[in-house]
Amino acid sequence: MQLDKMQRAFKEHMFATIEAVEVPEEKFAALFDVGNIALDTRLKIYRNHIITTLSDVLVMNFPMVEILTGEDFLKTAAKFYLFDHPPREACLDRYGQDFPAFLAEYEHAAHLPYLGDMARLDWAMNESRTAKQDETLKAQDLAQINPDNLESSVFKVKKSVRLLESAYPLDVIYRFCEEKSEESETLDIDAQTDHGKTYILVTRLGWDPKIFKLEKSEYQLLLGLKQERALGECLGEVMYDFPTFDFAGFLQNYIGLETFAEVVAK
Repeated sequence: MQLDKMQRAFKEHMFATIEAVEVPEEKFAALFDVGNIALDTRLKIYRNHIITTLSDVLVMNFPMVEILTGEDFLKTAAKFYLFDHPPREACLDRYGQDFPAFLAEYEHAAHLPYLGDMARLDWAMNESRTAKQDETLKAQDLAQINPDNLESSVFKVKKSVRLLESAYPLDVIYRFCEEKSEESETLDIDAQTDHGKTYILVTRLGWDPKIFKLEKSEYQLLLGLKQERALGECLGEVMYDFPTFDFAGFLQNYIGLETFAEVVAK
């Protein structure tokens, strides 16, 4: 059997039912010399190692979920998740992309309805942290743009920027996770929100991802720019919904937060 086929068969076996490990198929068992340790015992060791490793990776990639639920809860959820969602690439820093959606439907997390969104925030920060470094647009760079071309220009958002919206106050829950202490063991979500949507920017300053709460108008404009649409088109939509929107203040603020990589004239 070719090496890649054997590796694929081994991976599928590791993520199959426990019965498949205890009583491996003859065709699969024939690929291995049993030696001094029974094959089913060796397979269980491999399987347990995989489960432990991937569970630890999810704990590492979702630190706020761990704070909110505890390590034991998170590792138990991880075991249900990983068999249907094995890694698709070699970099484990990027393992867990579907975990927020899993947690949103996980029956044992029903008492934490915001958990899926907090996992999305965890994942956004992880993606921001590991995104490729690109150039940073500076205020002086704007002087090089022909004013006649500004409306049709594309303000390219940096690869490390992520945008989220949620029905829950993610910024408040985030601060709770950062500041959690023995004096602050619980969080009353209802007391911390006006039940409107929360808009969040995740951006990397240096090498550390930071979060900022956005106004809906800011979120709407950044979302349009992130889709690489022309400034004039995006700004027109925002000004229609928010006639008093301060674009000059917006630009100054988000250039300061190193949100943009470059301006491409079209």
